[in-house]
Formats: sequence, structure tokens, C-alpha cells
Amino acid sequence: MWGRGFASRHWRAFRASAFGATTAAAAALALPASGIVLCETKPAPSREARFGLEGLKEVGKRSPMEAPSLPSGDIKERWSLVQKDWSLTKPQLDKMVSSFLDELQKGLESRGTAGCFKMLDSCVTKIPTGNETGVYYSIDFGGTNLRVARFELKGDGKIKGDALKANLMTAGPPTAQKGLMDKTVSAREMFDHMADQVKQKIEIHGDAAEGPISVGFTFSFPSHQVRLDHSALAVWTKDFETGRGTDDPVEGQDVGALLKRSFKEKKIPADLKAIMNDTVGTLLSCAYANGGQRDFPPVYMGLILGTGSNGCYLEPQSASYGYTGNIINIEYGNFNRDLPTTPQDRDVDFNCDDPADRGKQLYEKMVAGKYMGELARRLTCFVLQESAPTLAWAKNSFPSEAASIVLKDNTADLSETAAVIQKYWGEPLPFESRVFLKGICTLVMDRSAALAAMGIAAVSIKTGRLERGRSSRDRGVLGMTVAVDGSLYTQNRWYADRLHHYLELILGRDRARLINVCTSNDGSGMGAAILVAAEEQN
Repeated sequence: MWGRGFASRHWRAFRASAFGATTAAAAALALPASGIVLCETKPAPSREARFGLEGLKEVGKRSPMEAPSLPSGDIKERWSLVQKDWSLTKPQLDKMVSSFLDELQKGLESRGTAGCFKMLDSCVTKIPTGNETGVYYSIDFGGTNLRVARFELKGDGKIKGDALKANLMTAGPPTAQKGLMDKTVSAREMFDHMADQVKQKIEIHGDAAEGPISVGFTFSFPSHQVRLDHSALAVWTKDFETGRGTDDPVEGQDVGALLKRSFKEKKIPADLKAIMNDTVGTLLSCAYANGGQRDFPPVYMGLILGTGSNGCYLEPQSASYGYTGNIINIEYGNFNRDLPTTPQDRDVDFNCDDPADRGKQLYEKMVAGKYMGELARRLTCFVLQESAPTLAWAKNSFPSEAASIVLKDNTADLSETAAVIQKYWGEPLPFESRVFLKGICTLVMDRSAALAAMGIAAVSIKTGRLERGRSSRDRGVLGMTVAVDGSLYTQNRWYADRLHHYLELILGRDRARLINVCTSNDGSGMGAAILVAAEEQN
């Protein structure tokens, strides 16, 4: 359940890493081990030539599929330009770290009303020790799949659990086109369904006789939390509209009260004790596991690097800023200062699914897995131009999963890349173009890793754990642990290595070695159960 081996190797003997090995593909276009083509630098093209397919538009004046005349130029010249725009230097990263720290402080002092970070209070005051025991339930709700899990905490950082899953799009009234996500579905209907899932799980394990079961609730939507079991939904995201077409909306209501009402009316022996988001859960789940590993430093940061990206951290001076809890949910995807945005980034932002999201979450759009494939597609159209497959010009025609396959393709003829191109774009590409596509996917993922490392570095500096001397509270261990969940990091060894490389570049080897990374599977669900246990037992 825990990726401790990989993390400990980096903690005990941190090593700088190179890009994955390549074979004959490297020789074809002087492709080094990085997977990126190196070519002779030619005179810089005009300003207009710095823009790709959709970077030449004036905002709002044409659709995503309109293709203006592209600047002429050798393909390697365009590739050289892309390398320059997408490769981050230490001065760039250092400047972003400084701005990130400035925004963190601004957000703390204003309680999230100034600057780009919301700096939300988690209301969490108890950090798990790893010694907590007992049976606890959790509800993990952050997307189309609802998960109800039962966890048995055994102490010494050990935990065992299993989950019941339900798809919200297939549940609900037959007339609801989007299931329980539909605007015609009331808040009561949605939360009654959640309560029924908890009841089913309790009956499966025969836990009803034990009395009210303590439940933690991971609710990963923008909310305003005023106490541990009270969190009001600000606005739905992720295509949810539940309640908007009824007189019983979810938005503006306390989701804790809605769930408690359903438990009570259905006479379900469950007691909601805490609500949190997935980043806090990741931090707490790793803190519990860390309790049984005395040679690791305490957990000070939780990080999601998956489809989306967000971070939270333990703020030592939280009380002095008026916070109830000591874990602050940064909502750091909205960072927007000194970012190295490219024409492709601006196109992705402008053409986001919801026009209301334009100009928002710019950092997340450059880091999170959701955007990697689309960024790679737009770069491919710019570099290959008329040689790009016809379907490559269609928005969202290259998913992030495809970019990940291309990135990891180390076959001599890039046959895995060829299969991906055929699957999504329906026509073959010559070997040289496949090499360029691999280089493009490498650049996109590498920049994401660099920016993620920048955020970790800034938060680590903010905690003071890279500078502070030893203290009895922290078990005499200098440094800090970062808890990470999300497939972009946990399922991609190459990405993880590059992130650690950039931590070293930013912080220097000695300070980078003070950061241990703990990977968590199901941190969001597990963390909710652990939080309740810590609140009850500590």
C-alpha cells in the first residue's frame, strides 16, 4: 500500500538522475539520453514565428479549429525554439520560488483574501502518531466515483482496508441524464445515496453491533470550512450540477449536515466526525505510516500530482494568523506569478472546457496530468506543421495517457509510439517524426516535474524545516517528508526522478537530501479515517 522503498532510497542516498535511456531513436536526430533532439542553433525567427497553430489568434476571434498560415522555417529550427521555451533554468526556478514564498506569506496574512492562494483552514489540529488503532470508515468523494472504505488501524503505522465503489453517473433517477451529478437531482437524493453505500458496507462487515461507526469524509470540491465537521460547498466543479435545478441545492449548504441528516433519517449507525480534502488526507495518511518509521523526518506537506494538482502544508505559526487548524490547504494550482507560459499554455487556457476558468489555475494547467496530452498535441502541430496527422489538429485528440506511453517508449524503432499515433490519429508517422513526438512528450513532462519541484522547494523553505535545528518535538530529525499521491508521480518513475533532479538544482544537494518523499496509494480515502482516529485518540 505504501511506496516506501523508492522514497527511502531517495532519502538515504539521493541521486541526480538523467532522462530514460534511448536506443536507435537517439541516433536518428542526434537524440541524447534525455530523449530531446539537439540541433544546431539558427538565428531566432520573428516574434510571430514564436507562436504555434492557435497562438497566432487574437483572443476570442476564432474557434480552436481555425488554422492560420504558419510561419515557414526548418523543422529543426522550430524544435530548437521549442526546446528553449520549454526548458527551465535555475534562475527562472529561483525567481518562481521567491514569488511562491511571497504569495504564501501574503495569503497567510490575509487569510486568502489577497494574492493568488486561497490558504484555506483545514481545522485539523491533531497529527497522527502511527499508534492509533481501531476500525474507522471513510467516504471519498471527489469525482464521478464514490468510494466507501473500511479501515482497520493496527498501530505502528500499519493499516488494512477495503472499499466499496459506486459510479454516480449510473445512479439516481432514470430521467437524470448525468445520474446523481444531474441538476435535476436534489441534495437529499445525492446524500441519501452516500448514506446507503455506508449502510451496505457496515452490513457486509457486520459492524452495526459495535455501535455508531466513526466516519471521515473526503470532499474534494471548493468549500469553506469553519470546523472539522462543517464544510459548505462554494461551487460545484468537475461537471457536477447536482441540485441546481431543484429547491434543494448542494451549493451553499454544509455537506456535513446533509450527510448527518441522511444517516439520522435512515437510522444508519454512523457518525460523521470530520471533513477534509484529498491533499490533507494524503499528508495524514503518510504521517500515520511515518509513525512506524523513526528514521524518517515528520510529514510537513501533502501533494497531489495526478489528473489535477494541489498542495497543503503544516504551518508552524498557523495560530498567530488566526487559523483553527495547523494544516493549510494552499489551493496552489492558482499560482500565477513569473510562470514561463508559452503560446501552447495560453491556447490551453483559452480553450479550457469552461470559459469561466480562463486565466485561472494557470500553474495547475502547466503541471497536472490532465493537460499533458493536449500540450503535447499543440506542440506537435507547431513543430511538424503540415507533416502532422490531420486528426492531430483536433482539440483533445491526444490524451495524457498517450503522452505517457510515448515518453516511456524505449523500443529501437519507437513501435509503441507508432501504435499510439495510429490509435489516436489514425495514420502512420515516419520514424523521424516519431522521434520528435517523443522529444515533445519529454519536454512537456520534464517541465511539469520542474514546476512541481519548484512548489515543493518553496513550501519546504516556508516550513523552516530545511534550516531549523533539531527539536524534541520532531524526534531529533532534521528535514521533512512530503506525502505524494497521484499517478503522475507514483506510476511514473521517470517523472519522479526528474522531480528529484530539479529539487537538487533548486535547493542544492545538501538541502534537497533533507526532503524525503513518501508515496501514498488511496491517501485521500485512508486519510479521512486516520484523521478521525487521531482526533479521538490523541
